[in-house]
Amino acid sequence: VFNPSAAQLSVSDLNLTVASTKEKVIMIEAGANVVPEEKMLEAIFEAHKVNQKVIEFIDKIVAECGKPKFTYKSYAVPEELFEDIKTVITPEQMENAVFTGNRSRTIVTYSLEGGNVYLRVQSAWSNGTADGDADIIITMFDITDDI
Repeated sequence: VFNPSAAQLSVSDLNLTVASTKEKVIMIEAGANVVPEEKMLEAIFEAHKVNQKVIEFIDKIVAECGKPKFTYKSYAVPEELFEDIKTVITPEQMENAVFTGNRSRTIVTYSLEGGNVYLRVQSAWSNGTADGDADIIITMFDITDDI
């Protein structure tokens, strides 16, 4: 039963949600009593078929009433700037900025504000206390660049 009522779900051995694109199943969520694998696979394939009808309906509505897709301005770090950053700080140091298990670490922060990218690289040393707060932080450099 597709789109079962609450009463139908209460007596069902399988509660399955399948999300699909036109081409493939992209997400499966299920709760079940003991259900044979063949039955589960059959239910997934049938749900994908039903989803195709819903996708066709949505495509029809979009064709009749839809608006053009809104394009978003990308705030990704430009590739050439990222390459420049890697000449100053290694990928390993960037990794240590997030995953640190030692007493010293490199802190890399960047932000995008008003068409500019701000990059700050700092080195931090800890006294080894449990709180992990840095005792000394030295700013190695700040970079500001137009994007």
